[in-house]
Amino acid sequence: MTRRLQTHCGTKVLVAFLALLIDLSSTAHGQTTAAEWFQKGLAATATNDQITAFEKTTQLDPNYVEAYFYLGLAYKAGGLLPEAEVALNKAYFTNPYALASDIKGRILFELGSLYAATGKPEKAQDALKGAKDLGGGNRALKGRIALELGRVYLNKNQYSLAQAEFEDGRQLWPQNAREFDRLMAEISGTRAVNDAYLRGLDLLQSERFQDAVRAFDQVLSTQPGFRDAVQKRQQAEAGLNRLKQSNDLNALYEQAEKLMRSGEIDEAINRFEQVANVDAAFRDVDARLGQLRREAGAQNQTQALERAYARGQAAINRGDWQRALNYLASVRNMQAGYKDVSNLISRANRELGRLRQQETRLNEMYGQAMQYVQNEQWREALSILKKLQDQRPGFRDVDEQLLEIRDTIARQPDQNSELENLYQQGTVAEQNQDWLQASMAFERVKLLNPEYKDVKDRLGNARKLLARSTATTAETGSASSVLLLIGATLSLFILPVAGILAFSPTTRARMYLLQGNYTKAAMVYEAVLEKKPERVKLYLPLANIYLLENRHDIVAIRIFEMILKLNILMPRRNEINSIVANHYLNQGRTDSNAIAIMERELSNKISKLESGAA
Repeated sequence: MTRRLQTHCGTKVLVAFLALLIDLSSTAHGQTTAAEWFQKGLAATATNDQITAFEKTTQLDPNYVEAYFYLGLAYKAGGLLPEAEVALNKAYFTNPYALASDIKGRILFELGSLYAATGKPEKAQDALKGAKDLGGGNRALKGRIALELGRVYLNKNQYSLAQAEFEDGRQLWPQNAREFDRLMAEISGTRAVNDAYLRGLDLLQSERFQDAVRAFDQVLSTQPGFRDAVQKRQQAEAGLNRLKQSNDLNALYEQAEKLMRSGEIDEAINRFEQVANVDAAFRDVDARLGQLRREAGAQNQTQALERAYARGQAAINRGDWQRALNYLASVRNMQAGYKDVSNLISRANRELGRLRQQETRLNEMYGQAMQYVQNEQWREALSILKKLQDQRPGFRDVDEQLLEIRDTIARQPDQNSELENLYQQGTVAEQNQDWLQASMAFERVKLLNPEYKDVKDRLGNARKLLARSTATTAETGSASSVLLLIGATLSLFILPVAGILAFSPTTRARMYLLQGNYTKAAMVYEAVLEKKPERVKLYLPLANIYLLENRHDIVAIRIFEMILKLNILMPRRNEINSIVANHYLNQGRTDSNAIAIMERELSNKISKLESGAA
């Protein structure tokens, strides 16, 4: 292939001559010409050197057809297939009218081979057919074209065309007869596989699933990756399974019909659903399911009405008005005129409104009590909280507040009570004309509260009368009498105050007991036992106080438990055991300690009954 291929007309000869002059001129000036680069490319043995030389050639002469052709071959050899495709196309289309037929055929052959290698079968087929038409008398080239074109047909499953090309190629290129024979044998085997595949498709279409499975097995045993034979076999096997299940489906369907006729709607639906899960189009299963579900819906609504109404009535009976209202409202939503639901809803609303009003009133009482607590008006707060505890046991934190307030009151001296006692002592002394005793009593009241009642006037009057009564004594009265009077006065209102402050908690508790103030005494004992629970002797008086006050709260229960646990002997021990046993019974306690106490209570009751019978 030389540039003389472009000399088919006088103009081309002139252009070639001018190009030669330009090349000679370039050489004369020390520059490498396109022709020289082309010759270097032809002489190079390394692919990269060939690519460099032919690229230089096309840069210097963009119309150098032969350079494009060889550059395409070099690119192809170097694995640069996209670049090879571009170069070969330039070789063909740069000056197609000036190319000889055999040259054009060679270019198309290389392009066709390249298209086949890059997964472009249609382009490969067109290029190779064009090359075959332009191949001229070169039998070896035609044989190679037939080989490539036959492979393209084979990949497209066009076996007859591939067979024809391979037979033609074997005659044109006998030196490669073995390869042609191998490919023709492959066609024969592939055609048999393809026939088996097509037969499998026909069998699958006609729902002959067992035969279809066998046909696709034949395909896969020869060519495991043949087309979509794996997926088609799976379809055939699925159809075969459906066919095998049809007998079971018929049995299920008949069971469902029998259940439907006997009125067992839910069970009939269950059987029909089993059929539909396997084959939704089986007979009229879809229509049967729709009919039964409608019937079941009506039946379920009636049952739901009855259940909701019964639950609403039960909630009314136990006074759970909000829950009753919820159930009855659902009944009215389903069927407005159902039984006496409207009357029941009205009643529930009235009771719920009453409870809300009561709740509001209790909250107001609680708020008032908390205001008293904030103002440290303990007795007022205690009174309201006791009412709350009686009206609503367990309301908010009333129990805890009561304990805290009682403890606070216990820690404060009952000054008003003490003042009143002293005041009464002074009044009695006045009536007995014991002016010394009256003066000392009123003096102590004034010391504790100067504004208490009319203590100032009474004290002044008592002192005046005391002075008048002492004026009758001897003017020479000894100084010891005066000292005795002062000492007596001090002993009456200074020393008792100091003594009270110095009393131990247990002594103070005993004083409260003597005064009949059980609540304060209990609070003192509780405070001591909280810090020193090992003071076993204090549990007995505290338990007696709780019994006197009839207390069964959790604080009292804990003390009663200690009495029983420590086995402290006391006259009312059986009564304590009964209180604790009832408490455990209400709690549902089943531990060994609780069982022992409840058994003792039962034994006591049996003993009482037996003694009464006797």
